Amino acid sequence: MRVTSLHPLFGVEISGVAAESLSEPALATEIRHTAHEHGFVLLRGIRLTADSAMTLARLLGNPEIGYRPEFTHDQYPELVLLGNMGEVDGGVAYLNTQGIEWHTDATGKGLAPGVTMLYCLKTPMEAGDTLFASTDASYAALDDDRLSAYEDLEVVHSFNVHNDKVASFAGTNVSVQQETLRNRYPDTTDPVVTIHPFTKRPCFFISHQLVREVVGYSQKEGHDLVMHLVRYITEERFVFRHRWNEEDLIIFDNIACLHSATEYDYEDQDRLFYQIIISGQNKAQHGTRD
Repeated sequence: MRVTSLHPLFGVEISGVAAESLSEPALATEIRHTAHEHGFVLLRGIRLTADSAMTLARLLGNPEIGYRPEFTHDQYPELVLLGNMGEVDGGVAYLNTQGIEWHTDATGKGLAPGVTMLYCLKTPMEAGDTLFASTDASYAALDDDRLSAYEDLEVVHSFNVHNDKVASFAGTNVSVQQETLRNRYPDTTDPVVTIHPFTKRPCFFISHQLVREVVGYSQKEGHDLVMHLVRYITEERFVFRHRWNEEDLIIFDNIACLHSATEYDYEDQDRLFYQIIISGQNKAQHGTRD
């Protein structure tokens, strides 16, 4: 296994790994630890099926049931289908037409933040990229005076707030959830600065579209504070942009990274991904700079 840097601050490519070897527990553990340490890992040319993707996911940890059951694989409720292809083999693909939407997959769900698998089956030639931003590198680079505004800050994350917004976008196939599904994920109160349970490094932990409120602030004050922070975390110096190829697999850490889709401007081209969210083994903790 060879590890090569993709960005000066975070992210690595792993090469020399065959798809069949991903069923080995020791290798899966090493890949997960590498994702924790570097924020995300990229493996190219990995031929996965729904079955083998789920095998790897189970070796990485505890795969979580998809947020939206209507977009999960017929055989695997943990495997989410993402893309613009509508009905596909295995189910119906989820289409979010919003574009830029920085978030982490663990917020609004009460999970111990772990990793997410994103696997590319089909991708447009020159569109459909994914952006990653380092939350620990951006934390480390922020001066103490500016950091003081965030060290004790808490936000209320809500999946329902996010899903209601996505359901309102033109062209989406997402619906507002009702009753049982709506109550499945209660709002969570999360510290904006947290300690990563594996690396022990402090990171920012924020998903701006999922923020229902900022504890102790008015709606406007809280919104301005959150957006100022997200704009800082996602400055170009902290961001890696990945142009997908078929059979690319990225496993990213949901504390050390924010991620986002890019603009939906490929209506005439197919895009299809597997997504599996895997919960963490330990809860993150409140954190401050030593």
